[in-house]
Amino acid sequence: MPSKEASELAQRPTDDGSRVVVTDTTKLSGPLVKSVQLDFKSGSGPTDMIKQVSEQFATSPIKSDWSEEIRKASTTRMEYLPGVFFKGKYVPVTGGPICDWELGDYTHLRLSLELPATNDWPNEYELKMTSDKVDFAEQEAERKRNDDAAEKAKRTNPNPKF
Repeated sequence: MPSKEASELAQRPTDDGSRVVVTDTTKLSGPLVKSVQLDFKSGSGPTDMIKQVSEQFATSPIKSDWSEEIRKASTTRMEYLPGVFFKGKYVPVTGGPICDWELGDYTHLRLSLELPATNDWPNEYELKMTSDKVDFAEQEAERKRNDDAAEKAKRTNPNPKF
């Protein structure tokens, strides 16, 4: 169950129209923050935004040239959407990740261009920080819980007939 603090903060709009989304763990005994996401609009282009984020976090992206990712995120393309209960189809898609940073201690930062600027409308970005450490801890807790449940079931009925 999400913590009260994270639930209250989740998807809270800010004064400038951006939005902060905090995701916490659901499988640990005490909730921990898994990710913090900022959705915002900016008149800055993708290359300038990468520079600004790099300066704010005092780090460099994991590679120097992101032009292919920026090109892909800035244009509308057709991508296949597989169907589960229906036949898959190709749909128009715009946006996507344009830059990644490693912040240390298994923490990552990703900048995505969600909607490129058009006429008087600014670029819409998503900046998301995630922790692999927290993800690993949650996966390990889930695995241990499943192992414990299987062991308990085995002790309860050591020789199942099915």
